[in-house]
Amino acid sequence: MRTAHLLFLSLIGLLLVTCKGEDFTHELSAIDSLKKVLSSTDSVIASFNTADITRRSEDIANNSKFIQYNMNKLADTLDYSTALLLTEYKETGNKYRHVNEEAARLSNAIDSMSRGLDNLKHDLENHSLAEGIDGKASVVHESSQVSVINSYVQELKSTLDNTRKSYDTLLPKVNAFVLRMSSKLTTVQEP
Repeated sequence: MRTAHLLFLSLIGLLLVTCKGEDFTHELSAIDSLKKVLSSTDSVIASFNTADITRRSEDIANNSKFIQYNMNKLADTLDYSTALLLTEYKETGNKYRHVNEEAARLSNAIDSMSRGLDNLKHDLENHSLAEGIDGKASVVHESSQVSVINSYVQELKSTLDNTRKSYDTLLPKVNAFVLRMSSKLTTVQEP
């Protein structure tokens, strides 16, 4: 009887040790893949060169103020095409500022999501998910969030590329306008 009792206790102990719970191998590998996607997405944001974006946005804002001040000083009016040019130029600065702000937000979101994935992975590996939390559903939810962030970063990259092209096209025209305006200012101040 004693041998049967010891055998029964050993069998229960063995079952407890080997039965750790649900196998989350697939989910753990999915988390690793999601972390790679987040890392890649973060690299895209890093490639934006936010220092250049900030500088261009500030330059455009300062140039726009300079132009407005001097136009008021000249008491001159703008023709439609020049007004449109200057409006597009100012809007380019707004787009640069928007991209910069969104890149900072997305970078923070990626850091937060990466920590969340680390925590989820830890909980899955240690079978320590809170009661009522489904590991598979949690990974699916995180996957959809990573997908949304990744697609938004790609959209933001496209916006930045278009903004840079617009800036490169507009800058020579704006510089030529500023030169004409400066020569008018010189003429007005000389008499």
